[in-house]
Amino acid sequence: MTDEQLVELERLARGLLMHHTTLAGAAVVLESVPALAAEVRRLRAELAAERDEVEHLLSLAERPRQDRWFAICGYCDFTEQAADREAQTALAVAHAAVCEKHPLAAARRRIAELEAERAWRPIDTAPRDGAMVLLGWAGDVPPEAGAWNEGLGWADADGWYDLANPTHWMPLPAPPTEDRR
Repeated sequence: MTDEQLVELERLARGLLMHHTTLAGAAVVLESVPALAAEVRRLRAELAAERDEVEHLLSLAERPRQDRWFAICGYCDFTEQAADREAQTALAVAHAAVCEKHPLAAARRRIAELEAERAWRPIDTAPRDGAMVLLGWAGDVPPEAGAWNEGLGWADADGWYDLANPTHWMPLPAPPTEDRR
């Protein structure tokens, strides 16, 4: 059934309800005349049956169509029609991953910041002030903590200058703040 047909059906059903409401009022007046009591009972039964049919038709017109699926964001104005429930779910999940108004947006930004802090960086950007950093080399060489000493190069935590040619670095994590045994 098309949207236009549903609208026309709803308009007709509402008109019938108004008509039957008027007839119900007239039936109350007619009931006061004893000779017409049987006719009033027949009209009431007919009215009840028609009212049930009209209410059924209205419920069909007001029921959401099952062949329409929408992905709607509750935090921004995103609305997208989907072909089915699976596509609706996929659209909603994909949108939630990029929506800047979604409550998880702040968490996504913080995760990106933390990942950037913990990412390997080119060695030419490493601090040259004696601060201890984690040094890395391309290939299978395990990373090692070290610090730059002007004129001597990269030294390990014991002060040995045997850390030749690191290719990358990252900041060391902050030390623990409390004993957790």
